[in-house]
Amino acid sequence: MSRSKLATRAAFAIVACTLVTAGVVAGTTAVAATSNFDPGIDSKAALQNPDCDAASKHIKFPTLTAPACVKPWKEGADNGGATAQGVTKNTIKVVVLYTDVIQDARSPASLYKNQATGGFSNQRDPIIDTDAVYAHAFETWGRKVEYEFVKGTGADETAQRADAVNVAAKKPFAVFDAAIQGGNQSTGGLVFETEVQARGVPLVLGTAGAPPQSPKDVSRGVARNAAEFTGKSLVGKKAEFGGDAVKDEDRKIGILYQAGDNGFDISFFKSELTKNGGKLTSEAAFSFPPGTAQADAQAMAGEQMPTLMSKLKNDGVTTVIDALDSRYGLAAALKAATAAEFEPEWVLASGGPTGGGGFPADLDIILRGTDQTQAQHFLGLVWFAPYVKNPVTANPFQWFWGTDKGSTWSGASALVGSLYTRIHLAGPKLTKAKMQPGALPVPKAGGYYSKSVLTYTSAPPSSDGVPTIDAALGWFDPTKTATDQATQAVGPGAWMYLDGGARYIAGHWPKHKLGFFDSSSSTTVAEYVDPPSTEPKVPDYPCTECPSSGATTPAQSQLS
Repeated sequence: MSRSKLATRAAFAIVACTLVTAGVVAGTTAVAATSNFDPGIDSKAALQNPDCDAASKHIKFPTLTAPACVKPWKEGADNGGATAQGVTKNTIKVVVLYTDVIQDARSPASLYKNQATGGFSNQRDPIIDTDAVYAHAFETWGRKVEYEFVKGTGADETAQRADAVNVAAKKPFAVFDAAIQGGNQSTGGLVFETEVQARGVPLVLGTAGAPPQSPKDVSRGVARNAAEFTGKSLVGKKAEFGGDAVKDEDRKIGILYQAGDNGFDISFFKSELTKNGGKLTSEAAFSFPPGTAQADAQAMAGEQMPTLMSKLKNDGVTTVIDALDSRYGLAAALKAATAAEFEPEWVLASGGPTGGGGFPADLDIILRGTDQTQAQHFLGLVWFAPYVKNPVTANPFQWFWGTDKGSTWSGASALVGSLYTRIHLAGPKLTKAKMQPGALPVPKAGGYYSKSVLTYTSAPPSSDGVPTIDAALGWFDPTKTATDQATQAVGPGAWMYLDGGARYIAGHWPKHKLGFFDSSSSTTVAEYVDPPSTEPKVPDYPCTECPSSGATTPAQSQLS
């Protein structure tokens, strides 16, 4: 494959707002080779490629998420030349909007780390260094990725629009919005990303290494999971996990959600719930204008939540589905519920930090800071995997660089890995059309890493436009001391994972699931010291011609 491309540097993983996780796109469908421009996925030539693990049909890259094998590329072969904006026969132009990050609670040294010095890094060096990892292992069809770095001018909408004009004018093939992951653009939503996209750039990648989507679009994956779980495991039973006033009552389902274009798709959720045999007794919608500062949104929540909690209580709701962005309305909602002497079951509709309009409550540290009278009644879908003290997970960056070279940042992994995956699967003729949703091979029906509690399944939208995401099942125990999944803060209050943290996707949620609020089960865990023995083993491929195996360190690219 691309063994000679050691002059570049960059990486892949799912990141949301600087919280480190790992992602997977499940196995891809075969694509028959019909021309010289075809990638030849699953073809005989691909499986005979020396960079292919023929048994797994994935390239020899040390993760469970490695892409499918493609046909070998002969140097000098026709790749179509200038097939898209920012693409030539030899190069692919990428512009990165970045921000200067500082070491604080949001951006600790463990997140932006220079492995050579052990000190704090920045956003630019990790992108360059991570690029080397993927350029080494993924097929780029004779082209080299070249980066230009542009510093973001601000977080407000005016600054974002100005940055978008500046970046789009450079005519790149792809744009990385690293600034949003570094705390810039904290107000105004995805103005920069959507503006750049509207100006014709073929590929724009931001939070979680994904193209810009409205929270409402993303929320449909969350809604589908929550509706299926609710219908299969909660409907038609007693509200046994609520307070004394509701626990002997037949469940009456209500939902508390964030309304508007930056919120939860309530219509889609109701449709999915009906398909799964359920119905809503009541709805409570929290809203604030797009672009509202976080402090202002929280103040609005304080004003709105007493009325919304009274509505749910007066409508006889026993079970509230929480589809809020926890940054804005959750704390106020739980405080208002207690003030109204309303202790329902709380069912978390989680699908990751971009699901349901923002950040769900499935980090230990989030519910620790809320009203514990209500927190003790939380159960449902937990996107974050359990904390593991001694992880033995794939680390492609260290596979390539070793532990004493290069600067690493998981946000760089999300951005660069997403780009290289698309280039790899697109084949020699790299076009804008191939960067559109649904253009590249998608996961096989039903395929996902459910046997891995530490590997997240994510995928492009399916034929109906709904993204595939997964989650585990759990309940919150305010008395359990554990390590927060993202910040590693130790304290009382922990999500307890059923079945060791087994993960599910839509179409696979179990029926009549039991075990919530039962600490005696040997398969219920809050965290792990070592990964569970059931975890699939990450392939151990040698990294030839890599710094980790003694090769000369690639020269750092010139930062523009």
